Amino acid sequence: MPKKKGGKMGNMTEEERLMLLEQQRLAEEEMQKNKEDMLTQFLKVSTLQITRIFEIVFFSDFYD
Repeated sequence: MPKKKGGKMGNMTEEERLMLLEQQRLAEEEMQKNKEDMLTQFLKVSTLQITRIFEIVFFSDFYD
């Protein structure tokens, strides 16, 4: 009969499992925060670019 594989957590104690799950949760939270920060930065830059284009098109002497 073949050996059963316990997977990543198969040979861990309950304490080790809890620690691993906590580390994974913290890593996921950090990744989510980084993703939100990158999106916020992108939107700020995009907004500034759109504002600048708007100013050039509507408030400059470019077309005069």
